[in-house]
Amino acid sequence: MALSLEEFKSKFGGGVRTNLYEIVIPSLGDLSILAKASTLPNIEIGKIDVNYAGRILPVPGDRAFAEWACTIYADEDLSSWKKLKEYHEKYNGFESNTGSSSAFSGEDIVIKQLKREGEAIVTFTLKNAWCSSVGGWDVSADNRDAIAEYSTTWQYSHYTIA
Repeated sequence: MALSLEEFKSKFGGGVRTNLYEIVIPSLGDLSILAKASTLPNIEIGKIDVNYAGRILPVPGDRAFAEWACTIYADEDLSSWKKLKEYHEKYNGFESNTGSSSAFSGEDIVIKQLKREGEAIVTFTLKNAWCSSVGGWDVSADNRDAIAEYSTTWQYSHYTIA
């Protein structure tokens, strides 16, 4: 049975806007302005195939936590990029090729999907997160009217959802 437009409108409520979000990475501060794009983490449970009498029975396996990616605008002073460079230097020096295992202290990253009024609809907290990759950006004489941006990839042990 099809819903009327008014019934649909009352259930839909305007929808979730993908451009209303807040991202806080403690070592970089509040990235709500500089974070151009990201995704909310996937919710995944692995699958175990059990063979029985010529058939396959899929049963739930273990929870899996995929990498988390965030694209960041490069501000004029490259402040967040420089902090990430320092972050990487702690774990494995660019020139020295040494690091400190005591330097690892993962941090909790908070990602919020917001309503139009500014309150959080859902909050993901990535626990014990650390940045495994900082991407570069293109430099080009013919690239006009563009702001530099770079991608980051983060690993984490698990997340909570509130």
